[in-house]
Amino acid sequence: MRLIQKISLYLKIFYFVFLFFICSNANAMDKISITACVDDKPLFPMAMFDNNKMTGIKFDLINLAIEKLKKKQLLDIDLKIEQAPWKRCFEDIRNGKLDMIILAAYTKEREEILDYPDGANNEKESCACKLMATCDGYTVITLKNNPFEYKGDPKLIPRPIRVSLGYSVSDHLKELNIPFENSFDSDKAVQKLLRDGDGSVLGNLHYAEFSVNYNKEFHNLIKYSKKPFLFRSYYYPISKKSKLTTEQKKLLWKTIAEPANNPKLMSKILERYRK
Repeated sequence: MRLIQKISLYLKIFYFVFLFFICSNANAMDKISITACVDDKPLFPMAMFDNNKMTGIKFDLINLAIEKLKKKQLLDIDLKIEQAPWKRCFEDIRNGKLDMIILAAYTKEREEILDYPDGANNEKESCACKLMATCDGYTVITLKNNPFEYKGDPKLIPRPIRVSLGYSVSDHLKELNIPFENSFDSDKAVQKLLRDGDGSVLGNLHYAEFSVNYNKEFHNLIKYSKKPFLFRSYYYPISKKSKLTTEQKKLLWKTIAEPANNPKLMSKILERYRK
């Protein structure tokens, strides 16, 4: 009788151990390692680089999404981010060396090598895609004593127009047949504006706001037009050659987009840099 009881006890223990093992494996996630590329030009508050430490809104959005998906046991991503000149990021995507671009607008040319969230290619108005990561764009930055205020006519923007090298706004200017000068980054463009005492800079909206309000070097010397020159959705497009499946891409994009559809959460992210 005791032997039967012992066998019964052992069978129960074995059953619960086996059940635990099965459940644990059912919930376990395979870690997926992906490599993303970010423009190596610093752009406060979007991307800052200090001794290989990357901070800024570009990284906050993707890191928050990855952390949330892992916590919910939906997707476990190990993200490695490389810094490179903007054009090289896309070249490496084309050559299959990378999985993702850190924050880029949609263009037909980019869609040849990158997958974008549904709706990115047919927005009826600016920033209408519910799966965008952020709504951003470019505004006209001028000297503080310049009375110019952009009203919508690009031909009236003070010349010379300076833009950061490699950014898509230059393609837009080319389409409008408007001449411009390339600068290494936005800070260099503003420094040229201050040095020369004329013209303008087409700068990122967040960059313009933070430069005017918080940059000790620039804030008393420049201003920006309230009407954007260009307003568009930005995404974390993923290589068509990436190991991520279509469903995994959609899940990641949906999670990344949550702050853009939650003003309180996005404001909380921005507030970190308003100090």
